[in-house]
Amino acid sequence: MIFRSIDFPDSEFAINRYTANLSLDLLGGGAYAHYSPTIIDHLISRSEFFTAYTPYQPEISQGTLQAIFEFQTLVCQLTGMEIANASMYDGSTALAEAVLMAERVTKRSKVIASSAVHPQYLEVAHTYVQHAGIELQHAPVDSTSGQTPNSAFDSIDDQTAAIVVQSPNFFGCIEDVKALSDKAHAKGALLIVAVTEAMSFGLLRSPGACGADIVVAEGQSFGVPLSYGGPYVGLFATRDKYARQIPGRLVGEAYDKQGRRGYVLTLATREQHIRRERATSNICTNEGLIALAATVYLETMGRQGVQQVASQCTQKAHYAAREIAKIEGFTLPLSAPFFDEFVVRAPVEASQLLDSLAREKGIETLVEFFGNNIAKKLAASGKKADLILGNNVFAHAPNTNDFVSGLKTLLQPKGRIILEFPYAIDLIEHTEFDTIYHEHVFYFTVTALQPLFARHGLEILRVERLPIHGGSLRLFASHIGAHSIEDPARNLLAEEKQKGADSLRYYEGFANQVLEIKQALLDLLQKLQKDGKRVAAYGASAKGSTLLNFYGIGKDHLEFVVDRSTYKQGRLTPGTHIPILPAEALIEKRPDYTLLLTWNFADEIMQQQSEYRQRGGRFIIPIPEVKLV
Repeated sequence: MIFRSIDFPDSEFAINRYTANLSLDLLGGGAYAHYSPTIIDHLISRSEFFTAYTPYQPEISQGTLQAIFEFQTLVCQLTGMEIANASMYDGSTALAEAVLMAERVTKRSKVIASSAVHPQYLEVAHTYVQHAGIELQHAPVDSTSGQTPNSAFDSIDDQTAAIVVQSPNFFGCIEDVKALSDKAHAKGALLIVAVTEAMSFGLLRSPGACGADIVVAEGQSFGVPLSYGGPYVGLFATRDKYARQIPGRLVGEAYDKQGRRGYVLTLATREQHIRRERATSNICTNEGLIALAATVYLETMGRQGVQQVASQCTQKAHYAAREIAKIEGFTLPLSAPFFDEFVVRAPVEASQLLDSLAREKGIETLVEFFGNNIAKKLAASGKKADLILGNNVFAHAPNTNDFVSGLKTLLQPKGRIILEFPYAIDLIEHTEFDTIYHEHVFYFTVTALQPLFARHGLEILRVERLPIHGGSLRLFASHIGAHSIEDPARNLLAEEKQKGADSLRYYEGFANQVLEIKQALLDLLQKLQKDGKRVAAYGASAKGSTLLNFYGIGKDHLEFVVDRSTYKQGRLTPGTHIPILPAEALIEKRPDYTLLLTWNFADEIMQQQSEYRQRGGRFIIPIPEVKLV
């Protein structure tokens, strides 16, 4: 037996770090490995809490009811709201319930959600509303800042129940919640704010103070371990006037005849308690034990402790961002402020990094271009699939026959295929030709895909239209005869035929429309040049480069291009070699006109550049038709 001395750490935090072998977790994305005091496990493991039953009978459940009441109070303090429920299953189900609640409150059937909301939260919300008569639209994200601009919600109208935004969003960027609140309320809609990193409440202005009507969050950051994805705890808070529309249960404070304080279930609006038609939700419980863990964490850390943790998170994240940006080839592509997560652009393919990480976790991966040869090798090794997923990859495959043949080879007899790709009809109808650049080899219609799939023994079962990427299609397929074809697939095929998508004339019309816009813009630029006017451009994006190169617009037409991204400033636009300057150059150099290359964010940019407009500057919007603003 060998003995040796060890300099053992002298604090709880240091001991945890020591016994965890200084492991580092940088994944984030909705689940965070924050330090958790050991008192949490000690208290929630007590039999009074650990085995507690649903507190229907207050005379024997005062401890549980008081803990829930304290949890609700803390949630209100964090979110800046007036009322909170006893918790939801997790953040994603809380968001879905918030969407349903907004529909009940406003009696409206459309909800617009930012595309920067956690994609899994959006999927859960879609599952909840797809058969509830609620239209869930997606608002695009500014690829330069990483935020959701005000103009992304311009489709808001008197049928819009709510705007949904996440802040910090999925890319880590902090959204302008106050501006979005004003936009929603101007149309009588509600603002729903989702928060996946609840620790940000300790540093950022509360959503309630910014005008939010419903705030939902994932409370996992508050003393709850990662636990392979759950159980977690969803936070749900709203305004007092919406109390009777809140899902789940609500614990309230009461007094008996002797004036002694007690706690009861004040509100439980599910069909087991009230008439079905008046029920707000079928959630039949709350995450009581996990909510208790969050409560113990918050009470242990206190206001200053939570603020200190939040401050350390953001300081260390910004330090990491600065150090990563110093590494050759690595950049930070988004300009918006962030809390503790940020996007990094690496000099190597992400697939190589993901492959390395996956292998470390024991997940088998294959870094190859997919086709029939690879599919045959996998099938021969016994790796046929029940489900094949391909999001935003089919449009990048140069050999569609080989790709689809590989799907056929790899698929089990009763298996299904789900593919997602940009939809050609949306591109044509919105004249979005400037989104056609190097990485998109194909834009598909159902009309074109039906014979392609049939050629390889597959058939299209169902389709779903999505707003992302300017309009996308989610396609479900299987072996011929394996499953029944659903009406949406037939309906969309008929709709395409009615539009003429099966004729060359339809696409020639699109080409002619693009050429007409090109000629109109060139004529305008030439006229302005002849009149002695100075012209610049806004937005050094990929779509902007597509427009400039296709139209033949260069230094002869534009003096410079401005962009808010510091990583583009001081460089030249690809192909046309126009200098890229900071956005402040519009005020300093004062061109007479500015061509909006990022025309899809026109309203927000013009609002940002109000001083430029007040000094006489005007904007040129090139798509879907040329106009001066």
